[in-house]
Amino acid sequence: MTSSPAPSPGSLATLSALGALSALWAVFLWAELLVARVGGTPFCGRTGAGGCAAAWDSAFATAVHRMTGLPVAAWGLVWGLVAFALPLLALARLAQGRRVPALVSAIRLAAGAALISVLVLLIAAAVERAFCLGCFVTYLLAAGYGAACLVNSDSPTLPTSLLVDAARALSVPGDRLVLGPAEDGGYYLIGLKRAHPRLFEEIAWSTPLVFAQTVERAREIGLEPVVLPPWYDVDDVASLHRLHRELLDESDKDDRTGAHRARHTAAFLQDLFRDGEPRLMLDASEPPAGRAGP
Repeated sequence: MTSSPAPSPGSLATLSALGALSALWAVFLWAELLVARVGGTPFCGRTGAGGCAAAWDSAFATAVHRMTGLPVAAWGLVWGLVAFALPLLALARLAQGRRVPALVSAIRLAAGAALISVLVLLIAAAVERAFCLGCFVTYLLAAGYGAACLVNSDSPTLPTSLLVDAARALSVPGDRLVLGPAEDGGYYLIGLKRAHPRLFEEIAWSTPLVFAQTVERAREIGLEPVVLPPWYDVDDVASLHRLHRELLDESDKDDRTGAHRARHTAAFLQDLFRDGEPRLMLDASEPPAGRAGP
């Protein structure tokens, strides 16, 4: 069994910089939390429902503070310092010509912890409807430490379980590609742990070949993709009607697909279909060709 190659100095420096940025941002958020505690207005300017103060005072954040003695922002600082120090130490040892397998494993564990923490915090924020702009910056920095994941914007009922599966797959040590195939031949999600430009080269974008060609490119570079279950996106009249049935059809409330119950989309569709047909400048008899792509 061959060991994984040592990370490059450039990648270690990037990880250390991300850790430092995360730590500095966590200090800023902690200071803003104190401002909100004494009745001031945090930097986002929102103090009501959905603002930063609401997120910091949520039941989940309060429980973390009570059980650990530290607010979530402080734990962000702890993680940032660890994420900064581990790659820096690995860089120093590489400069001395020493091996760093233990440090690489520790870095991967930190990255996995970041992905799992971000997932838990996002779910908690969604459940409590308490969103914080500053927190999302932290999530991006932490998630970027271990992986990056892009999701389309036209699959409002995409099951949360698929996002959880993607995050779980990306948290496994080693290089990784996760793809969520769309029914029109594109993909609704792509997740990566390292940059692979080849995945986006020689792709017939906006055609039903996108997913298959992306898999081919991955195999060319020795990367076997983790493929999620397929889902659909909304890009023509037929898929719009499908979305309407999925969200608003009273005859089928036994949801067997795990589809996300997108309430804001449902409210929009109720208005759009108020007269039985979507009030759009489209010819329903000749729906436009679907746009396959990420």
